[in-house]
Amino acid sequence: MNEIFAAGFNRQNLKVAREAIEKALSGLDLGFEVKLGNISFLDDSFTCKIEASLPGKVDRKSEKEKQMLASMGRMYGIDVTREPFINGRGVCKLVGFNTRAPKNPWIVVHGDGKQYKYPTDEVSRHWMANFTLKTE
Repeated sequence: MNEIFAAGFNRQNLKVAREAIEKALSGLDLGFEVKLGNISFLDDSFTCKIEASLPGKVDRKSEKEKQMLASMGRMYGIDVTREPFINGRGVCKLVGFNTRAPKNPWIVVHGDGKQYKYPTDEVSRHWMANFTLKTE
């Protein structure tokens, strides 16, 4: 494996390193779950985040994010539980709200599984709480 890193670290060879580190971490029996997070790198070094959590415990961060999404939905009159079909994007779902992004605070997952950032006006068009389809 050492010859892979002879030219320094890059995205391709760090994928191999990630797999090796994850395999080594999965073999440890520590009594808690360990996950490898983001990796940042330079030519001669890399840094990775290791997240540990107790099994069966509620993830407080994701619970807090869900509460933030629900409260922002109420504030803007948006039904965060709706999953509208948007042409060219498929069935979309609201998954988050970034309070530090004033222009595009809403995080939406498209039908292909990719995440995108949306402005409030576009989200309110598709996820309005009092939306009813008029048929005359």
